[in-house]
Amino acid sequence: MDKNSVMHSEIDHEKLLRRIIEELDVVFLASYPKSGNTWLRFLLGTLCQKTEVDWHNVNRLMPIMDRRSYEQVASLNPPRIIPTHYGFDEKYKKAIFITRDGRDVAISYYKWCLRSFNNFNEDFNIFLKRFVEGKIGYGSWKDNVEGWLQNWYKLKKGFIWIKYENMKKDIYTELKKILDFLNINPEKKEIQNAVEWASFNNMKKLEKEQKGAEGLLNECRNIPFVREGKCRGWKDVFSKCQKDLVKHSFGQTLIDLGYESSFDW
Repeated sequence: MDKNSVMHSEIDHEKLLRRIIEELDVVFLASYPKSGNTWLRFLLGTLCQKTEVDWHNVNRLMPIMDRRSYEQVASLNPPRIIPTHYGFDEKYKKAIFITRDGRDVAISYYKWCLRSFNNFNEDFNIFLKRFVEGKIGYGSWKDNVEGWLQNWYKLKKGFIWIKYENMKKDIYTELKKILDFLNINPEKKEIQNAVEWASFNNMKKLEKEQKGAEGLLNECRNIPFVREGKCRGWKDVFSKCQKDLVKHSFGQTLIDLGYESSFDW
């Protein structure tokens, strides 16, 4: 594709996005990759679309920002939720933003790259350096989370910040906050069923049963998409040098977000 074609494609994408935002009741489900977005796609999609979201239909019922048409989004039950990993943009108007400890994100992102790319063979030391420098995928974790949390008030229709770790600790409390934000009130049994359906155990089970489904494409190695989802798993992985690299790069951000109280870790 030549330069002009790329430019026209980007312009068309921007026009389509603006039309969707202006004409449809949409809420963006934003996060840096590997922060719990897929978990909430299964959970919220099941509740909002009245259909159990799985690896076959997840991209239809919860279409990510780069892979959807106007007609596809318009066909969904409101509130229509569009997941995205991009940084803050005030044109989104209304958003749910998920954060996860950047150290755990780095490990999970590394495993995802091993799973998804045949030619990805670098060791974690090299990957972590590129991660903190923002030289991968969606750029810097630090810039992404700070961009959202420093500018959220510019969104005209509302914003809510959810921590992945709080969802792991008490999914019902965090889900209640999100449902209140979305102004929907499912029956208690509906919520229980959706939580069970979107549990890590069931998502893992579905992944095995639906191998090759659209939502699981790009598997190059025998590494599951849904792994452990651990909190503070970095403590079992990071060396002192890796800790020092992260402290220097986004240690203050970890403190600001409540993941640490000091640099003494």
